[in-house]
Amino acid sequence: MKYIIILTIMLLTCSVLFSQSKKQAKKSAKPEIDRLAEKYKNTPTVKIYSSGIELECSVEVNYNIDNKPESIRITGESCDENELAFFLSQLISQKERQGYKSLVRWIPDKETVKSVVFGYDKDTFVLQKGNMIFKVSGGAREINTYQNLTFPHIYNELERNFTVYTFQIETIDMNRKGGRKATKFDI
Repeated sequence: MKYIIILTIMLLTCSVLFSQSKKQAKKSAKPEIDRLAEKYKNTPTVKIYSSGIELECSVEVNYNIDNKPESIRITGESCDENELAFFLSQLISQKERQGYKSLVRWIPDKETVKSVVFGYDKDTFVLQKGNMIFKVSGGAREINTYQNLTFPHIYNELERNFTVYTFQIETIDMNRKGGRKATKFDI
């Protein structure tokens, strides 16, 4: 009889504690787009550090007609294709661990990112989780510069070509597009 009473008290205590923690979790859950917009609000640039690379990126938070954030775009560039591809592949893998799914089955490794994002096709990685869309796109451009070097008896003008790899990371909340005045399209 003692054991039944103790067991009943333990079960009641556990159920009360569980319901309280569940209520707190519901209160603190903030939409991802709001959390990101708060993080990057009034931040025109951000430095991103990854293994072997430091990226100076510009940040743009877009708001809908109701003045609620609908997307966050981060853009940057680097001359190091390998390190940038590694960084983007790690970012895509991180989003997949957060529950984002790709409509096309990619293996987000460094070589795939190099061929898809910086290759000839200039394709975009698109991942989705409910109403949230995560995009990674990029490109490459050639830069031709002239570098004047003066040596003690020799003047050389060297032509130097190099490639700059650009990228864009965007998180979009499709429910926020258009604001409250938006209507569902039905055909």
